Amino acid sequence: MTAVSAQNTASISSVGNQNDAIVGQTGSNDVTITQTGDKSIADVDQTGDGNTGTISQTETAGGIPTTGQDATLVQDGTLNTAQITQGNGASGAANRGSTALVDQLGAAHRATISQTGARNEVAEIRQSNGGTGFDGNVASVVQSGSRASQSYVTQTGENNDAYNYQRAGDSNYSSITQTGADNDADVYQDRTGPGPDVSPVAAKAWVIQDGQDNEAVIDQTLQVNAEARITQTGGDDNEARIDQWNTEWINPSHYASVSQLNGNENYARVEQGGDTTGRNWASISQENGDDNQAFVDQEGLGGGHTATVGQSGDNNRVEGLGGLGTAALQAGTGHTFTVDQMGLGGNVAQISQTGDLGHTATITQDGSTNTVSVTQQD
Repeated sequence: MTAVSAQNTASISSVGNQNDAIVGQTGSNDVTITQTGDKSIADVDQTGDGNTGTISQTETAGGIPTTGQDATLVQDGTLNTAQITQGNGASGAANRGSTALVDQLGAAHRATISQTGARNEVAEIRQSNGGTGFDGNVASVVQSGSRASQSYVTQTGENNDAYNYQRAGDSNYSSITQTGADNDADVYQDRTGPGPDVSPVAAKAWVIQDGQDNEAVIDQTLQVNAEARITQTGGDDNEARIDQWNTEWINPSHYASVSQLNGNENYARVEQGGDTTGRNWASISQENGDDNQAFVDQEGLGGGHTATVGQSGDNNRVEGLGGLGTAALQAGTGHTFTVDQMGLGGNVAQISQTGDLGHTATITQDGSTNTVSVTQQD
């Protein structure tokens, strides 16, 4: 075990098994910990402004699978930077994965976690502003070639950004929670790029945002039986987009849900489909708000897609990806589309269902000066 307390620069490097490194710093400092081997543990605690903490843990290639590496980096202050990198060169199928945690209190922090080539990895970033009006923090997690891995990002404050990329893997789970205003969250779960081509299993992603002017994007590419949920509450001008598109795997069924509550001029978009068969479900709920927009596109060679849109308020719209004047689309066989618009009026619902017959469209509107357009054709 190595302990360092200083106001300068600390650098620790170790090769071997069962190594621990613990660093505590106060002031404006830099620390770098490099561990090569298995069963390594690194713990860094920095208090002050302008600190930089870097932890790198790499399993030796061809080594015996371990119980995984562990890294924790805590920073309290402003303008701090944290980076944790964990790479597995041993048996990815047998390795139980690594654990990484970054906990930052204050404003204008940057945090990055990168994990490569194992299963059951866990990455977590927590960032909290100490008050209102501070600059936002930035969090980034990349998990490559991983299976059954988990990523968590929690941000409290204003103007934060969170980015999570789970690439070339499956059965992964992502959760981003942001409280405040003007936040951005991006989740990408795909099966392209390097990494073991294991059988496809469901990926799941959740984004929860509280405030206004938030933006959330979930992109699940080439996944099968993927599930995505976005919840935005308590504000105006929020944007939510879910893209579940599959052009390779057979029967790529997906589930997408967007919930926007107590806000006006919100935007929700769900796009599902591809060149293969599969059945998809989409749900959009925009409650207690006016001038909201819901866009739906469900395509594919199969059938049985289901879409449900519920809106309460006035001057709300259900349309296609082309925007104003275009129709929400379901292409294939035997689809179901349900729209429920409640309010004083001025709502618009435009639906297009193409392909073999057997489609069902149900639209309920309350109030006056509403508009309905339904097209069903072979």
